[in-house]
Amino acid sequence: LAQARAGAVAVFGDPWYALSRMIYLPHEVGIVNRGLQAVYYFLLFLVVAFLVFKPIYSRDYFESTQVGGSFKKNSWVEGFNNWTALSNAANNNPICARAGDFDYWWSALWKYENHTCLPLCPEGFDRHDCLSQYDTFAKEDNGVFINTHMREKLLAQDGNGQSRVVFLPTVDYLGVAIVYGYSFQKAPLFAGVWNPSESSSGDVEARNNTDAVNGVDTTLKFANGSVYKVSPRGSAITLTVPEILMLAGDEDLLDKADSAMSKNLMPGAMYPEGPSSRLAGVTLYLNLKCFFQTAISDTAETNCDFNVIRSEPGWTTRTTFDLAGGFTSYKEIHGIKLVVVTTGEYRFIDIQRVMLSFVTLIVVLKFPRLAVTILAKHCLGHLSRVYRGVLITKFSISNEVSTLAMRLGVNTNNFASMGDKETG
Repeated sequence: LAQARAGAVAVFGDPWYALSRMIYLPHEVGIVNRGLQAVYYFLLFLVVAFLVFKPIYSRDYFESTQVGGSFKKNSWVEGFNNWTALSNAANNNPICARAGDFDYWWSALWKYENHTCLPLCPEGFDRHDCLSQYDTFAKEDNGVFINTHMREKLLAQDGNGQSRVVFLPTVDYLGVAIVYGYSFQKAPLFAGVWNPSESSSGDVEARNNTDAVNGVDTTLKFANGSVYKVSPRGSAITLTVPEILMLAGDEDLLDKADSAMSKNLMPGAMYPEGPSSRLAGVTLYLNLKCFFQTAISDTAETNCDFNVIRSEPGWTTRTTFDLAGGFTSYKEIHGIKLVVVTTGEYRFIDIQRVMLSFVTLIVVLKFPRLAVTILAKHCLGHLSRVYRGVLITKFSISNEVSTLAMRLGVNTNNFASMGDKETG
């Protein structure tokens, strides 16, 4: 143990003496060693490259805040007012030729069977035996509801009510249009707080007495992130139902049995896995996400992306009560619920983050020298002993003064002995 301690003292110095008597201060020593010099500059290059490229790539000097509540939006259904095209689409929809294939029993008492297609009424008419073009959809607070299926019960006082289960073949021709805008307080350059005197918005695009705007180009993306098309600024985003399903990643979504729903208990059913989305309905989120970023010139750089996400499987239903020819009509309507969701992130240069990056730069630049110092003192064998002797110098004023006094005394004595001596 004594030999081990003596060896440690020889290599690292006496730690108890160091703790009790010494305070280590920086000591600049230039060592001529090409190997250590190469290691030092290599490490310095890595540190500088990291400190330069990381802030540029990750934008560490930006602060961000959510501005989702600063959007204004409006949406409406497209295509319903073109009666001729809508009628042709309804009459030629192939789903009507096999409507009975989609019959579905949820239970022995809750059945959707004997399906047919409800034809479109003549333009301007609204009758019970056909579908008015204005009954193909419904406007909702955050989007639109496009009808795909209806079960109607006519309730009569004498009990002679009627019922029918029909598909609405107009869905494949209809579409949706969206306009949106943003109005938020913009942070000034090099500020970490909001500036209430500034705001940002786009060009006004009004419809139905709203001030929704599309002030930037909007990139429409598929579910895998690839670009479908770009909707130019100043115009509404318009998509047909087939396009929406394509962006959601499933063009055949309406006519496929959904195995995540309850199984079809109907004997001999064509699709025993479950109901189709044309029957049960589906909710699709039309996500609009914008990134606002303050550039060095204090102008906002804006990029808006649009994509479609399907919600968890489930019945998408709305119900209505109407009076029809002396009957009370109860309608259970399923369809495509399109919900417009707007989110955004505003990023601006923050002086605190800039200062933090600068301090980090100063601190981290010391690491290469520290690593080379450790390497020189402890990793080069006998050469490290030599370097430690140079790098770690024990210094005490009292010891130095005593040494100086002894040297002066010795030198004085020698000087006196060299002088001439008087002879008597």
